[in-house]
Amino acid sequence: MSWSAEGEPVLGEPVCAGAPLRVPSGTTLAPRRDTSAWDFASGADGLADFDYYGHKQYVALEPDGLHLGRIPAKPVNAYRSAEKVLLRDGDYADVRVTARFRVARGSRAVGILLRVTGPSVGVDSQRGYFAAWVPKTGRLVLRRSNGRTSTELGSVAVPTPPTNEAVLVLEAVGTTLSVRLEHAPESRLAVQDHRYPRGSVGLRVVGSHAVFDSFSVEPIDTA
Repeated sequence: MSWSAEGEPVLGEPVCAGAPLRVPSGTTLAPRRDTSAWDFASGADGLADFDYYGHKQYVALEPDGLHLGRIPAKPVNAYRSAEKVLLRDGDYADVRVTARFRVARGSRAVGILLRVTGPSVGVDSQRGYFAAWVPKTGRLVLRRSNGRTSTELGSVAVPTPPTNEAVLVLEAVGTTLSVRLEHAPESRLAVQDHRYPRGSVGLRVVGSHAVFDSFSVEPIDTA
């Protein structure tokens, strides 16, 4: 469906009976549980495996990486929704997720989404966990969202990264969730929570502009 210059709907031509059709967007073809990595600065279509939730003016794939939360020179409006990208069809339980990023602007939360289901546009519009570095307070924070509100599960003070670049590592094994910044492994935050056992993974910003250089997910074999 599209629209004409006069604003009327254009429904296109009817499809012949028996003609093959494209699978509707959002249809799960096969759960994704493999080890994968993305180099957003490689110039390839780094977002092909992801779905974006937010106003399109706040996301861009540039030569230096994936920009989330970048305010354009001439914004359409000021609406922000804690912009996020989620791996399509991701279904991970015990897993290690790593993100390399730099904060270009702002001092609020930048981080990783874990075991996410039911995502949509909105600050807390997902079920799952969010592990973030918060430059304003100098802390790592782990939160749980139920689709309407979020609850802080824990936080810990972490030394400021020696450069503008940070590497965030989030691990989940059973009910144990742990997060650390690579430059300060001794300041690891670990919590216990059983609410969400599995789901997809992704990246998220809250009121900040971050540039993600790379992202990886690796299942943890606990057998």
